[in-house]
Amino acid sequence: MDHAYPADCFSCPVQRPRQRPKVLTAAWRARVQRALRSLCEDSDIAREVRAHSRGLLELCGGVEPAGIPLQGLRGLPVGALELAAETGAVDPAYALASAAAHLHLQGRAGSWSVRLRGPRRLRFGRWLTAVGAEHRVEAAADFIEVQTRCEAGTVSLLLERSPVSWSARARARALPAARLWEQHLPLFATQHLELLQAHERLESLDELTPQVCAEFEGAARFVSLHAPEFVGWIRDVVAGLIPLRGSRTSTRSSTHPHRFGFVAASVGCSPVQLAEALVHESSHEYFAMAERVSELVNGADPLLYYSPLRKCGRPIRSIFLAYHAVVNMLLLYRASLAHGYRDDGYCAHYSQHYRKVAGDMLGDLSRSPGLTPAGRSFLECTRIQLQLPMPEPVALAGGLRHVG
Repeated sequence: MDHAYPADCFSCPVQRPRQRPKVLTAAWRARVQRALRSLCEDSDIAREVRAHSRGLLELCGGVEPAGIPLQGLRGLPVGALELAAETGAVDPAYALASAAAHLHLQGRAGSWSVRLRGPRRLRFGRWLTAVGAEHRVEAAADFIEVQTRCEAGTVSLLLERSPVSWSARARARALPAARLWEQHLPLFATQHLELLQAHERLESLDELTPQVCAEFEGAARFVSLHAPEFVGWIRDVVAGLIPLRGSRTSTRSSTHPHRFGFVAASVGCSPVQLAEALVHESSHEYFAMAERVSELVNGADPLLYYSPLRKCGRPIRSIFLAYHAVVNMLLLYRASLAHGYRDDGYCAHYSQHYRKVAGDMLGDLSRSPGLTPAGRSFLECTRIQLQLPMPEPVALAGGLRHVG
């Protein structure tokens, strides 16, 4: 390649892996700073928040993301902050309170209170407050106390920090958690989705059993054993999990721009299938972050291209997004087979299938006028890793596989 762009390290896990955390941290900090400023510096929003809180706006408005490490950035409800600022569909005080709760877990001290638009729980990591519209918080570097006024009176949540983790001082309501690579990631059942403030419908589970946690932990063990290069790829962008209904013959997964870092994936499938879903959705998160570092698509291509995955016409950006996930799924299969994984032929079969899919998509992407120089560099990184041949140039637009 003639030139390497910063976002190229988001193309696949083996592409400049040492640089990726640094670029990811910088991009995430910039996104958090923009989201907080868009809320805290908007005069109308600030007036509303001040009318229903004390100290909350000052605490969040004074945050300097430059001081927050990558581990502390993961899980910040940046999507909810953006949604509150852009559309007002999310209570801005609730979005800021959720952000403050996460920041307290990173050691930020502060004292504030809030009255929400309606009764809600606040989430501090995996711990939940009682349901109430009024919450009062006192936080030090190693201690958090939340008092929630609800129908039963005032209910307290007390958290203490040890040298290694936070814990509740007394029995407290908590989300189930799966241990993935020394991290306890919270799992969200249907009744908990409102905590993410994304306002979407998912075929999520109504009840989370220990078996559900074990399935995600099994997928993490699979990655560690058979594709260790993907450990950091997943760990650095996934902050929580939403188990979906599924089986070995019916799986699905998703991300959402307003729940960045919280991945939905089917359970009831094999470890390799769940690992595949985590790799796939992590790739979507990296693609979204890559676009914030360097523009990948320029809007110059209005055509629709046939998607072998969706079986319909899609814009070139959608083809690029899907191609990027397919590339990393292929790399997962190849790594698994190279590390001696032997199953019923799943990895071998889908390696062949997705190589054809990736090749078709690569041809369209290479010939489209819709990619920026940074987008072409990003694309070339993946082509090299897959060892795919360079597509032949096409002189006429009619030679493209576009459908509209």
